[in-house]
Amino acid sequence: MQLVWSFTNSLGQTAEELQQVEERFDHTYGSDYNLLNGRQYHLYYSSTSHPFLNSDQIRPGGVVLNGVVYKDIPINYDLYQQVLILQYIVSHTGETRYLVLNREFVDEFSLDGKIFRKVSFPGEKARYGQVIRADSLCFLIRWNKNMNFSASVNETPYRYSDQSRHLFLDDSGSLHKVGSRSSFLDCFEDPHRTLIRQYMKEERIRLRHASDFQLEKLLEFCNHPEEEKR
Repeated sequence: MQLVWSFTNSLGQTAEELQQVEERFDHTYGSDYNLLNGRQYHLYYSSTSHPFLNSDQIRPGGVVLNGVVYKDIPINYDLYQQVLILQYIVSHTGETRYLVLNREFVDEFSLDGKIFRKVSFPGEKARYGQVIRADSLCFLIRWNKNMNFSASVNETPYRYSDQSRHLFLDDSGSLHKVGSRSSFLDCFEDPHRTLIRQYMKEERIRLRHASDFQLEKLLEFCNHPEEEKR
């Protein structure tokens, strides 16, 4: 069994580079049935939009599956179905296939520089959530896409929405939805709350649009606000 990236992958590797990746993977993992274990993936209504995180292109990511670490393997994350998919090629036919990795066995995965783990968000079954951590505090991000009906006769009857994110603060296992500055500040007591408010104002941090880097720096400040202000 061989694993490869699409030739239109986001990193723009040449055919020779892709072949080297194939050979390295096969040499390392062989026919790895721990990794190649799941159900066939089906993509619905793909002609006008896509359900994936950031891009519909398969690209290299990392997966921790049943405690085994896999690096630089071809994956993508379907936000609508909430599944992690793996691209592989059947060596004896050359056919490209896509596999849904069993969520129960996926301990963690990384894609586009983001780290995801299984999370139980309030009122939902366990699903994937992006993790941004600094010391004892952690942001958990729930990424979503919806499927909406389209009345256009020239398109498929449904379209996927733009991706959206919902931010939660995990404080020692207590999960709080923080969609605004005020809801975030409510998670803290004075005098820390005042110092954090001042920091967010000075750094112009708007939670709905903050980058991963800004969120990580905010958590670092929140862990020790009095020390950071010295």
